[in-house]
Amino acid sequence: MNLINGYKAIFFDLFFTLANPVYSDDSLENEYSILTIDKTIWEEISEKQYYARGIGELKDPNMIVQNIAFEINCEIAQDRLIQATEARINRFKKCLLEIDIDTINTISKIKELQKKIGLISNSDCIDKLGWGESPIAKYFDTAIFSCDIGTMKPDKRIYEAALNIIEENPCDCLYVGDGGNSELKTAKELGMTTILTTNYIKTLWPEKISEIQKYADYKIDGISELLELKNVQEGDGSLIYL
Repeated sequence: MNLINGYKAIFFDLFFTLANPVYSDDSLENEYSILTIDKTIWEEISEKQYYARGIGELKDPNMIVQNIAFEINCEIAQDRLIQATEARINRFKKCLLEIDIDTINTISKIKELQKKIGLISNSDCIDKLGWGESPIAKYFDTAIFSCDIGTMKPDKRIYEAALNIIEENPCDCLYVGDGGNSELKTAKELGMTTILTTNYIKTLWPEKISEIQKYADYKIDGISELLELKNVQEGDGSLIYL
């Protein structure tokens, strides 16, 4: 039997699972280039500051970009900060609008199976801006963003908030994600069946997969493979097809 048939609800992570917020091929459209900041340094500072904005302590897009930039160079002009903020907003909106067609079709088919679908995402106010217009949003019964509820994965409270809305027991739920922020570990501890998807991280962070996989009951490459999973798992946790 297909794995999905044995569950009542499926929860998905968002970024690097369903969507990939890649930078533009045109470097002049990327926030770090606009601010003439090295990409690696920009990402390091952005990650360092993420917690405060991820739990919603900071909800002003302009201040988010300014705080990152000023930790590197406090003399950047306001007009460039505004331009960089617009670029960051556009990047995250674009990735939510341009969801891979196989992912869209898979989510649609899961909904046709009359399964409840939920989103549990660590997101700040910029990250989530395009969700309402995303082609997959209409299939979700709930979408929980960390900045709206004041807690982030791997804190179990963000999962519990989603479970309360879905009104299903964890043992009746699947959780699908790239494994960032120890999300699979907490989902598994709560009683969910966990699925690691490596579609994006196999290129971005291949060295992390072996550690993340320890908390995955199943591993797939792309979201479309969900429809091919059986409900019996091989001993090594690899994917089983129908």
